[in-house]
Amino acid sequence: MQRLRLPLVVFAAVIISLLLGGGIALYSFVHSDACREWLTRRLNHSLRVDGKLEPITWNGLTFSSAGYSGTGQAKSRVKSLDASGISAHLNWPALLARTWDLDQVNVEKASVYLGKPTAKQEEQKVPSSSSGIKLPHFFVFDFQTDHIAISQSNLHWSVGQNQAGELLGTKIIATRRGEDSWDVSASGGKAQHTGLPSVTLDSLSASTRSKGVTITQARLFGQNGGAISLNGFVALDQSQLSRIHTEFSGISISDLYPETLHLNGIASGNTDYSGTIQQEDAGTITGSLHVDKLRMDWSIFLGKIGSFIRTSGTDEWALDSVDTQVIYRSQHIEFSHLVAKYQDQARIEGNGTIESSQINATLSVGLSAAILKWLPGVQQKVFTEQRDGLYWAPVQLTGTPQNPKEDLSKRISSALQESVGKELKDQTKDAIKSFLDLLRH
Repeated sequence: MQRLRLPLVVFAAVIISLLLGGGIALYSFVHSDACREWLTRRLNHSLRVDGKLEPITWNGLTFSSAGYSGTGQAKSRVKSLDASGISAHLNWPALLARTWDLDQVNVEKASVYLGKPTAKQEEQKVPSSSSGIKLPHFFVFDFQTDHIAISQSNLHWSVGQNQAGELLGTKIIATRRGEDSWDVSASGGKAQHTGLPSVTLDSLSASTRSKGVTITQARLFGQNGGAISLNGFVALDQSQLSRIHTEFSGISISDLYPETLHLNGIASGNTDYSGTIQQEDAGTITGSLHVDKLRMDWSIFLGKIGSFIRTSGTDEWALDSVDTQVIYRSQHIEFSHLVAKYQDQARIEGNGTIESSQINATLSVGLSAAILKWLPGVQQKVFTEQRDGLYWAPVQLTGTPQNPKEDLSKRISSALQESVGKELKDQTKDAIKSFLDLLRH
């Protein structure tokens, strides 16, 4: 028995010595600059960034750092990253499985700039240091992060040479679900992108993988009211297509079109995008648009008759509704099945295109007898088709959205000139004379 006791004591002493030695070595390591350098290398590898982690301080199982900043490596979509106010909790039991597991990471503020991946170039390397206490070779750690919370994130991106956007002041929470899979939720912040109205992010839930981001649901608010919801897949690999479905309601149409068009109304509808989002104009958008109470300059469709009609007592030209189908592809817009209604007095139907800021539309304008009575002879010579209780005339619309041209005014002017006769009352002759003067100017 005495002989067995001594080896057991020696064995226990060796084990205790190894544990104490390993613990002391590990403790010394995590409190050294070598630990910060090792963390920097692992962060750089995970984020594909050449960056630097500021000195760290420990409080129990939690360490903190003033910040981390760096620039993207070759072929990385990250142009630059800057994070401040970092704290992380280390899951010590995971060290037994040789895994450096940060089960909770908090970041006060983070700013990220994304862009087109750069070509491979000479990479900047974070200098290694031989200072600090080194762990024995058998202490080789994997590195993983389980949960990240960012109190305020600012995301900036660029697509091509003329497209850029940003999402500012957003709270983000990310939870790791697999080797390269994360569940992400976000709330708050304002977003804007070139050519689109700014919006406020209410909430977003998504999952990320190496090849793309699947948006389960995102909800946004327009700058002048209304709500937008979207879902779909955003591919990070150019070999895959991105597909995004959007629905919107209560959006002010003045947010969607230039102020020079003098449009005002409430829009709703849906769109579907399919394409390579990394390439400018390399996708197709299809959708439907409905607008209530659209106020507009009627001269775009009716020529100067729009100004004259107001003398008939119809001075509130807010369309009851406008509906159309839209396709956008490579700066080419095609609208079809256009139907615009104003009570039972006026209606516009037709199809058209806008390409390189040039309009080419074939429309039909229908007016009621109550309106046409102010224009003797026009119904008989111009608005000759009768259907749905209105009299119809074709209109060809060309020019630009800022300066459209129509061919209706000249035909109305010609018909009025032929209809003016001595038998007309002076009041009517004066009204027609005023209208003809209006058309000539």
